[in-house]
Amino acid sequence: MKSAEKAREFESEKRKAEKKSKVPSQNRDPHQPWSPPTTAKEEWELLKQTELAKSEPLDELMDMIGLEDVKQEFLSIKAKVDTSVRQGVSLSKERFGCSLLGNPGTGKTTVARLYAKFLTSVGVIAGTQFVETTGAAVANKGVAGCKKLLDDILNEGGGVVFIDEAYQLTSGNSAGGGAVLDFILPEVENLTGKVVFVLAGYDKEMENFFSHNPGLPSRFPTDLRFTDFTDNELLRILELKINSRYGERMKVEDGLQGLYCRIITRRIGHGRGRPGFGNARTVENTMATIVKRQAVRLRKERAALKPGQPKPDDLFLTKEDVIGPKPSEALKGSEAWKKLSELTGLKAVKEAVKSLCHTVSENYKRELAE
Repeated sequence: MKSAEKAREFESEKRKAEKKSKVPSQNRDPHQPWSPPTTAKEEWELLKQTELAKSEPLDELMDMIGLEDVKQEFLSIKAKVDTSVRQGVSLSKERFGCSLLGNPGTGKTTVARLYAKFLTSVGVIAGTQFVETTGAAVANKGVAGCKKLLDDILNEGGGVVFIDEAYQLTSGNSAGGGAVLDFILPEVENLTGKVVFVLAGYDKEMENFFSHNPGLPSRFPTDLRFTDFTDNELLRILELKINSRYGERMKVEDGLQGLYCRIITRRIGHGRGRPGFGNARTVENTMATIVKRQAVRLRKERAALKPGQPKPDDLFLTKEDVIGPKPSEALKGSEAWKKLSELTGLKAVKEAVKSLCHTVSENYKRELAE
């Protein structure tokens, strides 16, 4: 009986622990074979349960959309630190400088801030200072200004210097960038354990930057690569931004994850893989267009109201608000098309425009059919 009671007590405590740590349900059924976590977030939740690991920066990072490779790298750094602590090995001479590589709108600045907090939380650096600047700003400061910046950080106990668009230091437009870079390089080594330098920029430009000096790559051994968001991740970002803007009150025709939201995020995704693809920034710009379309529609609908008629819903986005009007409707309202049609001759040009509009209309139908 005592054994049975102990078993029941053990299972009860186990369920409570699993619920508290939100570990995936795969571990809850004793009759199912155990399988290791497949994502960084699952692994982090498991570490919190089994090893009582704690880290607010990691919690914040794991809640971010996408960035699986970045999350895995954070866990690798934490594992390295934890192992060194267990082994009694000092980390004072370890290099934790890193470069954040990827297109805009992928979260590099946010992750840089989390990285600074993370390094402090695991004891890599004692200070909590975080200075955010750009390659152009550092170049304009000159060597003297850069030295003062580092002295100020050291006076506060240390911290992280985040240089966004670091490739500006070696660009042709930066007269003092080369001298500043020559000053920073030895300081990266001299200030190991006190100040960590984090660089960020686009992949191609940063490749040219690192080729500027053979000593650069070794001083920044960690690469955090920010891949472009997938269509599903862009959809989640759009949903998050709509909910954030309207306090989760805005409704969308066919739903926030419905057909029309999927279509608009798929359109955004067509730019994936190209240099400068905006990712979350493009979602923000697209949302601004959606908001404008809704405002114009509401203005027209309110102006056309007869006395006693109900006013249109301000908290509802229609299909046309989200993905725009039908191409055929857009053509009817096009002043440019009217002027072209009225011109004498130009039959081949007019036919070419009609053919283009027909293609757009067919693609629109295919979008609706996914």
